[in-house]
Amino acid sequence: MRIDRLHVRGFGKLQDFSCDFSDGLNVIYGHNESGKSTLMAYIKAMLYGVKGGRAGKNGILPDSKRYIPWNNSQYGGYMNIKLENGEIYRIDRDFLANKINLYDSSFNDISDNFIDIRDINSIGEKLVGLNENLFERTVFIKQMGTRIDTSTSKDLVDRISNIQQSGFEDISYIKAQNALKEALRRQVGTDRSYTRPLDIINQRLAELQEKKVNLLNEEKRLEELRGKQQDISLKINKLKFKYRLLSQIIDYCRLKEKLKVLYEKKEEIHFLEEAVRQAQENITKLEEDKKSAILHLNNKQMAGSKKLRGTDVLLMICVTATLAVGIAALVFNILSPLFTLIPFLSAFILFVLRTRNINREAKALQKDRTDELNSQLSQFDERIAQNKTQYQKLTERIEGLKVNNGAESPENVESEISRLYIEIIKDKEKIQDNLKQQEKELFEDISKESYENLLVKSFGINKNVLSDLQRWETEYNTIAQTVKNTSIDSISDIDNEISRLSRQKKSLDSKGEALNIAINTLEAAAEQVRKKYVPVMNKVLNSSFSGLTSQKYNDVRTGDNLKIMVDNPETETLVPVSMLSDGTIDQIYLALRVAISETVLKNHECMPFIMDEPFAQYDDERTFNALKYIGNISKKQQVFIFTCKKREVELISSEFPCKICSLT
Repeated sequence: MRIDRLHVRGFGKLQDFSCDFSDGLNVIYGHNESGKSTLMAYIKAMLYGVKGGRAGKNGILPDSKRYIPWNNSQYGGYMNIKLENGEIYRIDRDFLANKINLYDSSFNDISDNFIDIRDINSIGEKLVGLNENLFERTVFIKQMGTRIDTSTSKDLVDRISNIQQSGFEDISYIKAQNALKEALRRQVGTDRSYTRPLDIINQRLAELQEKKVNLLNEEKRLEELRGKQQDISLKINKLKFKYRLLSQIIDYCRLKEKLKVLYEKKEEIHFLEEAVRQAQENITKLEEDKKSAILHLNNKQMAGSKKLRGTDVLLMICVTATLAVGIAALVFNILSPLFTLIPFLSAFILFVLRTRNINREAKALQKDRTDELNSQLSQFDERIAQNKTQYQKLTERIEGLKVNNGAESPENVESEISRLYIEIIKDKEKIQDNLKQQEKELFEDISKESYENLLVKSFGINKNVLSDLQRWETEYNTIAQTVKNTSIDSISDIDNEISRLSRQKKSLDSKGEALNIAINTLEAAAEQVRKKYVPVMNKVLNSSFSGLTSQKYNDVRTGDNLKIMVDNPETETLVPVSMLSDGTIDQIYLALRVAISETVLKNHECMPFIMDEPFAQYDDERTFNALKYIGNISKKQQVFIFTCKKREVELISSEFPCKICSLT
């Protein structure tokens, strides 16, 4: 195949670009970012289309979006090609509309004869006989992409084998092999199929086996759960018994505390009753003292009155005597009446004055006695009231203590304590082996008099026991719920279905074994074919590589899977190609591509060699040798060299006839 002309309406940064090419060596020159790689991608896209899809993980867009024109709505162009048989075609593509037209030399549209509407990108393979994968790994060399990926080389080797046999990579044994594989896939199934009979049976058998294993595991798990449930139940019962026993110890301590309180209250009541009796006695005595004080004051008042009355009587006698003498003297005319009147008046005046004085003294005495009496009575009343208040409080305190004690007596509590102690000792013997050290020490402290610390310890330990009890009860309930909610299918039904499917599988396995034998036989035959062409290809490879390296390496060979080994002349040892320098490796793979093209593809359409910066890792000597080698190739097939180095353009143009196309 020769590319005579191409025109780019719009592809990446290229717009309205045209170029004619020679049948030999063509050099496309341009600075970096001038569109060389884009033009090279355009040539491949005209034959095999552009790939769509999403952006890769590295952010690089697929070709269909990557090469959308920057400033032009037209996305496509055409390319004129000429085949070895002389036929001329024009491939016209609109990448935006995903449309392709094929014209013959008279511009007749012959698209329907070559283009499969289900895969319009297969036009290149139908015209030249190479698919895109084989095209890229033989004559299409990207920048820094001379090397062939041997990890996927088996497909390349198989396709090359077919070409060697029949001239077409999809003809020969591969069709028979594919037919057998298709029969195997449809009627039986393969390792890569998923919906064929054997696949369905295997999948169902695997599901049943897995289900059976799961059921057996589930039964085992349920048995383990039931066993664990029983163990937990025993633990719960022991913890409940221990909790009850510890609760009895707490009750025992509380009864001891209660007994102490009862005795304290009893003693307090006795003390209060004595205080009440003393208060009652004080009240009685004070009331008697009050009466005595009143009587004593009354007696003193009466004595004072009597004394006044005695004085008054004596005075009255004197006054009366005086009056009598005066009256007698007047009557008997002993004395002068006036003289007689004088003593009478004196006595009368004295009487009046005395009477007034007596009354005043009597009132003063009465007031003093009354004040004194009231003061003493007030003191007595206050003391009596205090004693009565104290009496009332003491009585109420006694009643309160008696109400709080209820009908319980210290004797009854002591009896209950004794009974509970005996019960605790008996129950302790039942769980002696399940007691922790701290719990054993607790039981040893029961016999001691001090119960305050015992109560604190009992509360702490019982709290831990209760926590363990609740935890185990929660786990028990969870397991019980799991056991209750778990239903297990019948394993016997699964075994019956496994047996039935196993018989079907055995029949399909026999059929598959027969088909595999036929496939393996074809593969063995194909392997023999590959072994026939490899020596021929190695001969061309050895000659090409020797010329590229100025006869430094004279023995280089590739194996069945294109694994290259080199005979190192310096050490006389075989080394893999990966041990050589990058430049030498590129030379070897360039020679391998040429060897494949000249041997395996020689009965095929002769494709142009398209290379982007193929000498990037070459020194001057290697570059000259490579150009000389490529110049010889260009005599037999079309060659395209894309470069940004003006030095290479000048070297090529000075040594070899060529067509130079500049992008700058």
